[in-house]
Amino acid sequence: MEILKENFLKLREKMMQKFEEDFARHRELGEKEVPIKTIGPINGVYYERGERSYFVRPRIRAGLITLEQLRAVSDLSLKHGDGEIKLTTRHGIQLRGIKADNVLPLIEDLFNAGLKTQAVGGKSIRGMIISSYSGFEKEEFDVTPYAVHSINYLFQNEDTYTLPGKLKFSASNSSEDTAGAKYSDMGFIAKKINGEDYFEIYFDFGLNLSNKNPYKYSKDIKAEEMLYYMRAMVMMFKDNMEVTNPRARVRTMNRKIGTEAFEEKFEGYVEKAKKEIDSVIDIKELYKDVKNQEEAFEWSKEVDFISEGIDEELLINVRESYRQKGIYAVKLKFAGGVIRRKQLEGILEYLESLNHEIKIKLTNNQEIIVFNLNGEETLHILKNFEERFIRSAFEDTITCTGVPRCRLAITSSKSAFDKISKKFDNNDTTLKKELPQLRISGCPNSCSLTFKGDLGFSGRIKKIDEKVNIAYTLLSENKNIELAGKAIILERDLPEMLYEMALFKRESKIKDFHEFMNIEHEKVNELIKKYAQ
Repeated sequence: MEILKENFLKLREKMMQKFEEDFARHRELGEKEVPIKTIGPINGVYYERGERSYFVRPRIRAGLITLEQLRAVSDLSLKHGDGEIKLTTRHGIQLRGIKADNVLPLIEDLFNAGLKTQAVGGKSIRGMIISSYSGFEKEEFDVTPYAVHSINYLFQNEDTYTLPGKLKFSASNSSEDTAGAKYSDMGFIAKKINGEDYFEIYFDFGLNLSNKNPYKYSKDIKAEEMLYYMRAMVMMFKDNMEVTNPRARVRTMNRKIGTEAFEEKFEGYVEKAKKEIDSVIDIKELYKDVKNQEEAFEWSKEVDFISEGIDEELLINVRESYRQKGIYAVKLKFAGGVIRRKQLEGILEYLESLNHEIKIKLTNNQEIIVFNLNGEETLHILKNFEERFIRSAFEDTITCTGVPRCRLAITSSKSAFDKISKKFDNNDTTLKKELPQLRISGCPNSCSLTFKGDLGFSGRIKKIDEKVNIAYTLLSENKNIELAGKAIILERDLPEMLYEMALFKRESKIKDFHEFMNIEHEKVNELIKKYAQ
């Protein structure tokens, strides 16, 4: 809606004017006097470890990025930085190695490409995660337009940028919850009631990463009311948490208010939000395009990839649209989510050569998905960009920025994963197929969503006989893992522990790893105890 765009541009101009002044003071007086963390994150600017360069985050709404914008990101990473791009776990991008002189020119160049840097960090709303294949796979309904339009309203509201802490939203297109709605501060899960679009709402009231506790809201809401409830959460969070509280999160607010009183208090904010929003826009006009289904693509073409010589293992990277045969999506993986200098060049050139529109989405698994390809185009990508594809869930492992880039990191999650992979490569590489996707973070923060799935590892230091050791806390959603959140595994022991676990899994002849953990949990727990410090 035009009024939302106009309001945001006015707000952005005001924010950028202040940031330019603050950044000049930061450069003149130094980090000690004007710390970048107090002025940069709200505008997408962060110091890299060592404080000699910065990284900049453009905001990617619900992971959607145009081919032209992805080209701009690739080119600008070379023009203003060291050519390295990082894919994040919130549908985001970091352009790395940015010198101080290039920070403001980069922000301006991104803006000219249609990419803004506001509300990607700091005490504000973070990028909203949605199911990566929403609109392409079988689902309750496509959550994308609901999420995008709701976020658009919040971005033009000044409250969004002056919160007590960060606020994270997610929306999943089915009960499978592929966007992790149950683990966000506030999450929405799509469902149908009498053929109409509705959402279940969840809040994360957990105590910590090893004790997540999704709380289900007592009533389902109409999907077109999503914005009312998101705005209500912003209002409630702002009013009931102190800006000075370093642990300001929704879960902290709930402990202050109490779960029993939470809903009644929240309902009051919903009514307040409705009055505000209805005075600015027509909510039905905001969501008017949600029922528009994509037309059939005339360039569709089915292909039997196996008969064309494609290894069956590679087909885990390909999906066919449930709406139209012969239209495919291809998932591209970059190790650790890191795109090195010019690694995008080949695929960009090929996509730019196509004579029809495509859709591109960044995922919460550090991937790039290209949608609306026909079979021949998909076949070309499979044959010419094989290095971009995974062959197992293990190869889809998520690692955070970590050392040496991140200032908060204790360990290098990428290095830890490389050591694990090397153990398998040097012994039996086929055993990799026995393990699930791992999630590894270089500190107790949850950038790699370490609390999700069967195996996650959170970086830390462990002292043994006064000697400092790099180590990881083991995390797991699986309730059968007794030491989840407690077991500390030294980094040097991780490869051996996981190799033994893969051997156990193969010997069990149980195909699914989650099922293996449930059935053989006693053996798994004994193995973890063997290596735990």
